[in-house]
Amino acid sequence: MDKNRKVFRLIGDLVKEYRGRANLTLTELSEKTNLSHATISKIENNCVQRPNPRHLLTLAEVLGIPFDQIIGGCINYVRNPEMLNFLLDKAITHKHHRLIQKISEKILECTRMDTFQALDGLYQYAGLVKDVKIQVLLYDAILKYAREHGTPVYLARALFQKYLIKRKDLSRREQSYNEGKELLHYLLYLHENDQVIALYRLGLQAFSLKLYSECIEFCRKGLSKNQEVSELQASATLATCNSYLFLEDFILASVYLKEYEKFNYTYVQENAEYLRAIIYSKTEDYRKAIPLFEKCLERSKTNARIPIANDLLNIFLKMEDANAARNIFHQEVAILPAKIETPYMFDQVGLYYSLKGKFLIEQGMFDAGIECLQMSIQYYGEIGAYSEIIENTSLIIRSHVVHGKMLNLEVLQELDSLYNVIIRKK
Repeated sequence: MDKNRKVFRLIGDLVKEYRGRANLTLTELSEKTNLSHATISKIENNCVQRPNPRHLLTLAEVLGIPFDQIIGGCINYVRNPEMLNFLLDKAITHKHHRLIQKISEKILECTRMDTFQALDGLYQYAGLVKDVKIQVLLYDAILKYAREHGTPVYLARALFQKYLIKRKDLSRREQSYNEGKELLHYLLYLHENDQVIALYRLGLQAFSLKLYSECIEFCRKGLSKNQEVSELQASATLATCNSYLFLEDFILASVYLKEYEKFNYTYVQENAEYLRAIIYSKTEDYRKAIPLFEKCLERSKTNARIPIANDLLNIFLKMEDANAARNIFHQEVAILPAKIETPYMFDQVGLYYSLKGKFLIEQGMFDAGIECLQMSIQYYGEIGAYSEIIENTSLIIRSHVVHGKMLNLEVLQELDSLYNVIIRKK
């Protein structure tokens, strides 16, 4: 009780102090707030054991009292679920993260509500919040409480929703992927449809991180559970096929290619032809691969051209066909995507500039080649592709040594700038 009284005195003192700063009498403040003279006087003199938070917020708004100062104290004594939800609304409006966390924990600890009722209420509420950072705070509060009180259903649900949010941060893909894999321990506590989505999303993210065996594991598990045809299912089948291609298991790649062709989406046939071209390329049947790649490149939309161009460039550079490679680079404006949104596209644009940089250096256009390699590092930096960043940085340094060039200050400054940007995102 003494501790609470100290808090109330502080609230009363705060209101009185800010009223003095505003040079308002009790009567004037009463008129501005529509609160009675007596109510304000009792609050200021600490005569109200548990001041109504709505009254305090009204006074704070008129007097300019900081939100956290006026609300921070009353959180300790509010027990009513409706009032706690009201305070949470206000904390979210003010984007006050510390208070959001504190009020969320208070809601979950509220003895007037059943545990599952409190968890479900906060979980449903979190799903309606637009600010993703605040959503994560709310899911973190659910996770903390669910871990401590052994409620795996809401632990699984909060992990799932948090993963779906965090995986969108392209610069922290590896971190969100590793955190997301905790879901696998609680997968059975999710609704079956969410289980499938979780497995597909983990599989697709594994593919973007070039963890092909893990991609296959997750996507195949999802495919074995999935009964409903969807574009996400098609993407998982495509990723599985591609993963087998990268692992050079062309038999299973062909099996999943046939499965992929069964999907009735307009883009599937074009993708299937592209996959066949990749299989030809991987088996070094360039006579079949090149015309099929060129056909795909000609009819594909702008945002889908870059990976096809990269495949052709890889073939032409292996064949040492400089004219064919140069012809691809001349189509750059038509090849590069107008908008880059996915990790895969950042990776492909990074690869394009890396291939172009190596080609230009070999063709004697040293400065232009180094500039392309720097651009490659920049695109790889957007998705935290650190091995590719290191490879291209090493190539820049080696190229200077091999060609007897001094690393000029401008190149060093550019590399340092790129490095600092990438480290901040890490």
